[in-house]
Amino acid sequence: MTIETKPLVRHMIVSVLCLHPKGDAILLVHQERSDGQFGWALPGGTWEIDESAEEAARREVKEETGLDVEIVGLYDSRVEMVETESAQVAVFILTYEARCRGGTLRPQDPDHQVCYAAWVPVEILDHLPFIHREQLALIKRYLDERPRLSS
Repeated sequence: MTIETKPLVRHMIVSVLCLHPKGDAILLVHQERSDGQFGWALPGGTWEIDESAEEAARREVKEETGLDVEIVGLYDSRVEMVETESAQVAVFILTYEARCRGGTLRPQDPDHQVCYAAWVPVEILDHLPFIHREQLALIKRYLDERPRLSS
C-alpha cells in the first residue's frame, strides 16, 4: 500500500498595522480578490526572496497605499495551513507595526487588486467587510494593547 503525500509549500506574507498619527484611524486597503469579492485588508502581500521582511513590508505599503512608512517592530506572527488538491501550503504571516513618514495616499499596486487606500476611523471597523476576518481581530487586539494617549 502506497500513501501519497502532498508536498509542503511555504508562502511568506507580510502585513502592516499603521495607526494614523492622531490615533483615530488605521490604514487599510480596499481590494478585489481573485474570486471577484471586495473587502478591506491591512496593506501587505508576498515577501519576495531578494528582500528582508521589513523591506517587503515597506514596499507593500508603498505599492498599495502610496505612503512611506517606518517599521516600528514585529507585532504578530502566525502560520496558517491550507490544503489544496496538489499540496499543503504553510502560509507564514508576519505583521509589522509601522509609522507613516510621508507620501501621497494613492495606490500604485502592480497586481491591480487594490481599488483604493484610506485612513479608516477605528469606530467603524466592526461594520466593514474584511477579506481576512482574522485581521479585524488582530487590529482590535492592537488597539486594545497600545498605550493610551493622555488627554
